Amino acid sequence: MSTSKTHRRGHEEKNLKGKLAQRSSSFHSSIPMTMAPQAELRRPKTLPDLLSGRSVFGLSVEGGPQLTKLLLNLTVQRSLGPVQVVMSPDSTVGDLIMAALRQYAKEGRLFQL
Repeated sequence: MSTSKTHRRGHEEKNLKGKLAQRSSSFHSSIPMTMAPQAELRRPKTLPDLLSGRSVFGLSVEGGPQLTKLLLNLTVQRSLGPVQVVMSPDSTVGDLIMAALRQYAKEGRLFQL
């Protein structure tokens, strides 16, 4: 009895070729005759209200909750890692810089301006 790897591989390759031909036939051939022809496939609707005027989450744009704070990861050149700063959405870039400098001082990091 032969136990070489080529002998074992040859058996697997024959087996795999048969399986691959069966699996990929749906992609490369026409619709099989065993399937009954249907007018249209029924597909699930994941977001049926996407194009309507209503909000998907049940909250209107005008009356819904608004963002109160943002968590920003700010990376400064030549620093070890980012600083996390919590700010309001209507803050300016100057406010962000001041908050980042305050956070650096609070964490005891050294910064060079």
